[in-house]
Amino acid sequence: MTLTLEDKWVWDLWLAPEKVDGNWHIFFLQAPRSLIDPDLRHANATVGHATSPDLINWQYVGDALVPSALGAWDDRAIWTGSIIKSDTGLWHMFYTGTNKSKENGFVQRIGVATSKDLMSWEKKEGFIAEADARWYERAAQVMEEKQDGGPSWYEEAWRDPWVFKDAKSNEWVMLITGRTNSGPYDARGTIGVARSKDLLNWQVCEPLKVESEFGHFEVPQLMHSRDGELVISFCLASNNHAATRVARGERAWMGNGIMRSSSFDGVWKVENEPFIEEPHYAARIIHDDEKLIAMAWQNYVGTEFQGFIDNPIDVTKVFETKYSLHIKSEKR
Repeated sequence: MTLTLEDKWVWDLWLAPEKVDGNWHIFFLQAPRSLIDPDLRHANATVGHATSPDLINWQYVGDALVPSALGAWDDRAIWTGSIIKSDTGLWHMFYTGTNKSKENGFVQRIGVATSKDLMSWEKKEGFIAEADARWYERAAQVMEEKQDGGPSWYEEAWRDPWVFKDAKSNEWVMLITGRTNSGPYDARGTIGVARSKDLLNWQVCEPLKVESEFGHFEVPQLMHSRDGELVISFCLASNNHAATRVARGERAWMGNGIMRSSSFDGVWKVENEPFIEEPHYAARIIHDDEKLIAMAWQNYVGTEFQGFIDNPIDVTKVFETKYSLHIKSEKR
């Protein structure tokens, strides 16, 4: 059975990295179907929660996170995040927030909530990370380019945090959907980086060195290959390919792709072809019974918005044959 809610659209998702009491815990964006227009869901998104023993049969739990009170940095909508367990066993959910009262959702920031049981969440007051203009495109730059009459992006991108423990530095590292502050406006997509020693206090750092020809890379997730290569999966809309890439004759696909590098601080090369295409989007990769499984939601099919999380997709052979990658099973 797919994870479908009668009264809500469901889209971007993230899972606790391990089963708890025999169940997977999945968190996802949700918005009322009563909005009628699916495009309105982004300004009305909350985080839902469901559990399953097998990634197929789901039990809806209810709301996990909702916007804060008017005037808070996240008073408009809650967007995509990830979950990690601290060294003391406390769960941390990192999420994207937007503000309605001052910025009308134009600026994105990252916050964190904690839980002892994955069921009840307490937000840390205030955001923990925002884009740094030394390296990243900020709202002021976007507005200036717009006022100058040139091409400009439609938001300040700083979202979709993915957190992992760096074994070398013993620090926590956050990967973020961001944009650099230089270059052609439609090719500034990058992976932002922030670091922390305690999961609460974060220092924004330079982005990864991505060979980018894209507007942004959504929902990043870091993985390791058995050959020592690093891999980041991401999702991409067909209109986020730079004009120079399209003019060269490259296919403007929509779906889920990867970038790879021999080291974290090395150059990241984006593969030309995705591992799953539309209507599946924002795929999360997990290991289950020695298989590489993708969990993704369904976007538009023709003109009809789907808005549900599909059944697991085995992508083991796809990664092995298309990319010559054998992804290691690992705990975050």
